[in-house]
Amino acid sequence: MSHARAPHGPPSPAANDRLDATRGARLLIDALVAAGIGDVVMAPGSRSTPLVAACVADPRLRCRVVHDERSGAFVALGLGRGGRPAALLVTSGTAVANALPAVVEASVDHVPLVVLSADRPAEATGTDANQTIDQRFFFGAYARAFVDVPPPEDQPEPSALADAVFDVVAAAQRAPRGPVHVNARYRKPLEPTSTPSPGPAYRGHLRPAPVVDTATAAAFAELVALPAGGTGLLVAGSARDDDDTAGMAALARALGWPVVACATSGLRAPSWRDLPVLALAPLLARAGRALPAVDVVVRTGGGVVDDAVAALCARAARVVRVDDDERRRLEHAAATTVVHASPGALARALVSALAAAPGAQGTTSTTTTSASTATTTRPTAWDALRADDEVAAAALRAGDDKDDEGEDGVLDEPRVARLAASAALSSSQRLFVGNSVAIRAVDRFCPVAPRVVANRGASGIDGLLSTAAGLALAQGPTLALVGDVSFLHDAGALSALSAWGQVGLPLRVIVVDNRGGRIFDHLPIARHEALLSPYFTTPHDVDLVGVGRAYGVPAERLDGVAALRARLAAPLRGLELLVAVIDGDASVARHRRRVDHVAVALRSAR
Repeated sequence: MSHARAPHGPPSPAANDRLDATRGARLLIDALVAAGIGDVVMAPGSRSTPLVAACVADPRLRCRVVHDERSGAFVALGLGRGGRPAALLVTSGTAVANALPAVVEASVDHVPLVVLSADRPAEATGTDANQTIDQRFFFGAYARAFVDVPPPEDQPEPSALADAVFDVVAAAQRAPRGPVHVNARYRKPLEPTSTPSPGPAYRGHLRPAPVVDTATAAAFAELVALPAGGTGLLVAGSARDDDDTAGMAALARALGWPVVACATSGLRAPSWRDLPVLALAPLLARAGRALPAVDVVVRTGGGVVDDAVAALCARAARVVRVDDDERRRLEHAAATTVVHASPGALARALVSALAAAPGAQGTTSTTTTSASTATTTRPTAWDALRADDEVAAAALRAGDDKDDEGEDGVLDEPRVARLAASAALSSSQRLFVGNSVAIRAVDRFCPVAPRVVANRGASGIDGLLSTAAGLALAQGPTLALVGDVSFLHDAGALSALSAWGQVGLPLRVIVVDNRGGRIFDHLPIARHEALLSPYFTTPHDVDLVGVGRAYGVPAERLDGVAALRARLAAPLRGLELLVAVIDGDASVARHRRRVDHVAVALRSAR
């Protein structure tokens, strides 16, 4: 993906005049829009006055105000995840520092994000000037690009200011996508003036589709060629967007191999049921079904959620990583090659290469890309494992029915995850899932799910409510599933979200209230009880419903399966909070019983 500047028109007489803060900010914002930005999340301050005024005056921009810069950065991240690259606008000083967590996530997980910070002129840096820090290269290696824009009156040519901003903002949307930082300096007066607008600097931008050349496709075909009787596997990690999911599906069809699909890949959705997908590999591994070794693994997408899948990749004789980020290093010692391409572009080129050289071993032998044509080459062990996948899915459904017997079944994290996935599918909602227990419950216990969106770049628990809100703003009705500690971490975001909810923010949030960070109950530290609580599980007695209502968010406590199912079936009319209460102390035992139930079903099926 790349951008190109449209040629400038002839400058108007006003364009040759000396710029002031108002006209300079308008030029900057015009370049921002021309580079593809349509949303601005702002936490205004005095120094950012010219930029705020320019954004509000531009009818092409959707502007939203937040109180907390950290939350605002994650809202912008969520908009970017939803396919609408956004800018965070902040004032000078520590306001910039609050964007760092979201910038890290955007960088690691390739989400376009623009941080637009206002700053004092260079002569104020290093003095005792109020609210002044050194903001140059503030985000270090995590920013794809940085530009320090001097005060407008110091610009010899108006076009130079816009050129620099356009190039940096466009870089956020080129492979490898990620965050960029535009630091704009202003001198007083900062308030709007009546000077004439300089007029548009740009007339559009271009986004040509990525292309893989014939030589790369031929080299890839050789890399995935299997020895006689050999086995190949496609491992699909996190998808960045729907195009990423479609690209991984196209590559799976071109190869004709079985697919281990993480929940975040999007390939567990019913629309991809024609693919030979193994969805419950993490659960099968825990239920005693060892994942067979393979000769060649093709790794696509972002990181995988479960260690069992990562271990499978590490055991392969050859791992071919398909990744359009040339900066990323191989993630497994066994990995041998990285092909720098998007999965979709590589699939298209591979099909063409196969058509030119039919009979390539290890791939489909004709120009047909249907995975079904490769069934006879699929190894018996993986055929059996796919059958086990079906048995495990049936066992989970039977376990749900058993747990639901009586007036109201007991909730645990896997059951909440399955209810959330089912509700999102039936209502065509996006499903945003938090980290720790929530994402693992979805990955291990939900064989069918919509495209799951998650902050799996750096896998933090901060900013999750804000990210989900940004996703809902970009893509419409969204169901979010987060833990209680994650909720408390971002509870301050409810101030802005509540205001947006009153005008129709389509977001329903399920908070799993198991009284602390229960992920540690599933980790080795759980054997050290004196350390486990309070130092890791960090138990709390916070009334989460009360927190939501204090911010004006409709909130409800739900104690069982029937209550949660009924609320999820109700129409979504705006922002709402559902607190699903779980006995955290019994959580590990209930998880274990679910895995044991699947193990019994697998033994009975053999």
